[in-house]
Amino acid sequence: MRRRILGISLLLVLLSVPAYGVKVLKYSERGSPTTIDPAQAATTYSNLLVTSIYDTLYEYKYLKIPYELKPNLAEGMPKISQDGLTYTFKLKKGVFFTDDPAFKDGKGREVTAHDFVYSIKRHFDPKNRSQGAWLWRGRIEGLEAWKKAGADYNKEVSGLKAVDKYTVSLRLTKPYPQIIYTFAMGFSAVMAKEVVDKYGREISIKPVGSGPFKLASFNPQKAVLEKNPKYREDSLDLKREGFDKARHGGYGIEALQDKRLPLVDRIEVSFIKQPVARWNSFTKGNEIQFSSIPNEQVDNVLASKDPISLKKSYADKYHFRSSPEFGFVYSGFNMASPEFGIVDDPVQNKKNKALRCAIRKAFNWPQRINRFYYGIGK
Repeated sequence: MRRRILGISLLLVLLSVPAYGVKVLKYSERGSPTTIDPAQAATTYSNLLVTSIYDTLYEYKYLKIPYELKPNLAEGMPKISQDGLTYTFKLKKGVFFTDDPAFKDGKGREVTAHDFVYSIKRHFDPKNRSQGAWLWRGRIEGLEAWKKAGADYNKEVSGLKAVDKYTVSLRLTKPYPQIIYTFAMGFSAVMAKEVVDKYGREISIKPVGSGPFKLASFNPQKAVLEKNPKYREDSLDLKREGFDKARHGGYGIEALQDKRLPLVDRIEVSFIKQPVARWNSFTKGNEIQFSSIPNEQVDNVLASKDPISLKKSYADKYHFRSSPEFGFVYSGFNMASPEFGIVDDPVQNKKNKALRCAIRKAFNWPQRINRFYYGIGK
């Protein structure tokens, strides 16, 4: 019996594609992006599209846990100076932007180190009002000075240079090993200046990248991505991606070894805010191809909450995977409030502290987990 996917996981994306005709992945998100400009990609919804259309120097191994970086547009991991301040990145050769009227003769040109430098500079150009500049603020030598001097793209940044067509040199103000991870984020996506110059503000809905997909259509309800016909030669290497037979066996992933990337011809992303609506779309069998379980359906779907397992009627029809969500929920006091916080009167201060302590001790976390998270949480 062909089983569909139940439970959100990057791993499961590979498993929900029909083996006939045009391979289409139908996916859903809980909200819709308002822009596909990497400088503004501050939500997971925007980031999903940005990292599908554009290239970043690095990305995460698809299956590896704990997470590990791997080269993407970069040829390999950077060369780092002894003092931890200078990073040298080599870019892959023969990577091209998709065809677009912004380029000469409408043919996408090769991606170069100058494009990476330009893309980081965009975050420090005041007119872009970047949401991602915080990643590099105060960390790359000369970026703030370049901004204060007028953000002239023809002028160099002392700590951010294209040494040659395929080499970037980065100089930090102080050691910051995490800098490599910033270049796996959508904010660091590599763009072409001539495309930005042509479309201006419309770059937010007219992305032109060198990634595995290009945008076919986009509106508040749905985005459609199509395979980039110019995408570089690359195939799926399960060992490189962190495949573990004990963890990932049983999904048929082994059959994807050495398959040309991307694995699908089209991705349809529906922006469905309501969990129940996503669940209904999933259980129809011909719409979105994987989903999380809405809270309202937990008791109907799960046979056990600890360990998590499906009832047989669902286990026979669906693949399922569960894993912790590394988020947290907390409650806090408004310490500026005279009823709870710190005040000038020492007597009232003592009373307020006692009240805070009493509320804290009275708070029942297990009860909250049962009520709001259906008994699944820690």
